[in-house]
Amino acid sequence: MTSTQSTEQQRNSYIDRFDARFFATSPQLERGAITFRLIAALPLAILMYSSRDRLPYWEYAIGTIAIIFAVNLWLRYSNNHRRITPNRSALIGSGADTLLLLLVSNLAIRASAEISSTSEMWLVFPLVILVFVYRAKPITGIAYSVLLTAWYSAHILLFFGSADHAMTELPIRATFFVLMGGLASTLTNSLRQSGSDQE
Repeated sequence: MTSTQSTEQQRNSYIDRFDARFFATSPQLERGAITFRLIAALPLAILMYSSRDRLPYWEYAIGTIAIIFAVNLWLRYSNNHRRITPNRSALIGSGADTLLLLLVSNLAIRASAEISSTSEMWLVFPLVILVFVYRAKPITGIAYSVLLTAWYSAHILLFFGSADHAMTELPIRATFFVLMGGLASTLTNSLRQSGSDQE
C-alpha cells in the first residue's frame, strides 16, 4: 500500500467518523428522505410562485428549489450505485438544504419586512427540519431544530415591527418548529432502536 493510498484511507476514516457523529441513517432511510425532497420540490415551487406578490425574491426561492432538486438527483444516483455512504449522503443533502435556506430566507424575510408583507418563507423551515431530524441522532436533531428556529426568530425580531403579523405569529411558529423537531427526533430514535432490537 502506497503512502498516498494510506493517506486517502485515513482521510476517509476521519470523514466517516465525522458523519457518524451527527447522523444515524441507513440506505432505506436515506432513499426515503431523498424521494421526499424530490416529490416536495414541485409543490414548493408552485407555492412560491403563487405567493410571488407577497414573497420578495421568489425567483431565488424557486431557483434554490431547482438546485436542491438537482443535488437530490445526484444523491439518489450515488446511493443507488453505492458510491456514497448513507451518512455522507445525509450530510451533503442537509448541508445543501440548510445553506440555501439560510441565504434565501435572509433575503426574503428582510425584503418582506421592507414592504410590510407577511412572508411565506416560514413554511419551508418545518420541511427542512423534518428531513434533517429524520436521519440525525436525537441530540443533533433537537439542536438543529433550536438553531434553525433561532435563525428565523432573530430575523423576524430584527426586521419586523411589533404590530406586524409575522411578529404576533412568531411565538406560535417558533414553538411549533422546536416541538416538531424534538418530537420527530424522539420518535425516529425510538423506531430506530425498535428496528435494531428486532434484528
